[in-house]
Amino acid sequence: LVAFKDPAEKPITVSDVAEAVQRKFFHGADLAIKEKRVNDHKEKVFEAMLMKRILSKEAKARGIHERFAYRARVEQNENSLVFGKFIETAIRPSVRVDEADVKAYYEAHKDDFTNPELVTLDSIAFPDTAKAQAALDKLRAGADFTWMSVNGDGLVSEEKQDPELKGRTLTTSSMPQALSKAIAGAREGEYRMYSTAGLCYVVKVARKVPTEVRPFEAVKNEIIKELFNRNLLKAVKEWAAKVRQATDVEVFISRLDY
Repeated sequence: LVAFKDPAEKPITVSDVAEAVQRKFFHGADLAIKEKRVNDHKEKVFEAMLMKRILSKEAKARGIHERFAYRARVEQNENSLVFGKFIETAIRPSVRVDEADVKAYYEAHKDDFTNPELVTLDSIAFPDTAKAQAALDKLRAGADFTWMSVNGDGLVSEEKQDPELKGRTLTTSSMPQALSKAIAGAREGEYRMYSTAGLCYVVKVARKVPTEVRPFEAVKNEIIKELFNRNLLKAVKEWAAKVRQATDVEVFISRLDY
């Protein structure tokens, strides 16, 4: 495969394309080959390689590479790459996270690692409190919920009911305060009454998963990553301070007001 007949430029070869395709598959190309997914990528990869060369040639033909804005962007990108390499080789290897700090962070931020209480609700809607109370009494006396949802006296049509109360799983913190208050303390299988938008519901707590703090081992890696990034940022700032002390820094603008 040859992009251009340019003696100063090596052609794009089959080997180049194969290597670029290989890099697209994080877990290796063997599985992709077995699943016959490689063919879907090779043309796109080649076109991307070709387009990169074409754009580069066109930019040079128009003299864009000589313009100040272009050179400034290239310099900025080079500086970014150099700085990134400096962080990876000079700073990152020295950054550590102590086990004691990880455990201390866990203890101080347990709220962040707490799963909220989950409740699955079902309901029967009535136009007024009296009919809802009568249905609630029957259910508490042993009436079947499914039967009552079809044969109850004065039922409200399905389309007028709140879909959130029909088999949806909600967190108690996300549901309306009045609903949360109505079902507070209820166990699975219990019935409560709740009014909203002109309707009165008999609500069944079909399922309840209590709030739970995730164990330390389950969140340990998350905390290590968070603390590592904090320590890395701190180390970068310390290096920046050392550079400032050793270098004359001339400030042209300290504040912009619009």
